[in-house]
Amino acid sequence: MIVWADDTTEFYGQISARGGKNTGDGGFAEVSGKKYLLITGHADLRSVSGNDGALLLDPGSVSIVDGTAAPADPPSRNSITDGWIETQLGSGHLEITTADATGGDADITVASGVSISWTTNKTLTLTAGQDINLDGTYSATHNGGALVLQIGQDNSGGTLTVSNTADVSAVTGGVTVTGVRVQIPSRVQLVPMPSLSVVPTPVVLRA
Repeated sequence: MIVWADDTTEFYGQISARGGKNTGDGGFAEVSGKKYLLITGHADLRSVSGNDGALLLDPGSVSIVDGTAAPADPPSRNSITDGWIETQLGSGHLEITTADATGGDADITVASGVSISWTTNKTLTLTAGQDINLDGTYSATHNGGALVLQIGQDNSGGTLTVSNTADVSAVTGGVTVTGVRVQIPSRVQLVPMPSLSVVPTPVVLRA
């Protein structure tokens, strides 16, 4: 199921694309605005007997902010709360991408104070056309819960910059970083983790 607009999408509803009772995987859903996206609704893509499905959000540049309440009126476009992300990860994998952004820079910025915690075997993927500026804390207590960070996916180059206060050490399913440049302060809590795979060239560590 795809909900898409040439300029702005505002989505307040619910999507259900679940697997069957005895067989079948959860479905795929996309909610996108070519420039802007406001989303408060969710997609239930779970499966009892198969693999859970995935929700794709594909707006312009994205800010992930602290908060569980619905956005103020007028709402902040392309601003997604950590509480919304936590809820969605209970119902399927989630990818937020700016690789096709046409409204503003193709960046993803995670603000200070963000805390995202999930107990399911779901993957949170942040795919930036250009840069990811990562702050906040992340915790996935299920062995299959994972975090994927992809930068520079519009082929114009990109940098992952991790703040001094970011902490991904509690992501038990591992963290994968793919892209061009990675800047990680030495004080950042990236370890211990079962798996940290970094595959850009080069990797830059800064104090």
